[in-house]
Amino acid sequence: MDLFHVTIGWNGYDDLTEGQISFHRDNFQDALFGANYYLEKYKDREAYVVCASHEEVKSIKNITDIIKDSLTNNRSQSETRQP
Repeated sequence: MDLFHVTIGWNGYDDLTEGQISFHRDNFQDALFGANYYLEKYKDREAYVVCASHEEVKSIKNITDIIKDSLTNNRSQSETRQP
C-alpha cells in the first residue's frame, strides 16, 4: 500500500502564530491537491512545503522536491491559461 505524506508550514512571530499541518493521501495526485489546498488556505501566512514522502511497503522516498516542482509547474500552467 502506498501512502503520501506532506507537511505544510508557516512562520510566525511566536509559538502562537507559527505552525504546520501534516496529512497523508493514498495517491500522488491527491497529495498534490491537498498541498495546493493548504498552501492556498494559509497563503496569508506565507505557507510553504516543509517536506513530503512516499511510503511503500518496503521503502520510504523523500519527494519534497517533486511536490514543490509539481506545484510550481501547475501554477505556471494556470497563469498562462488565463486571458
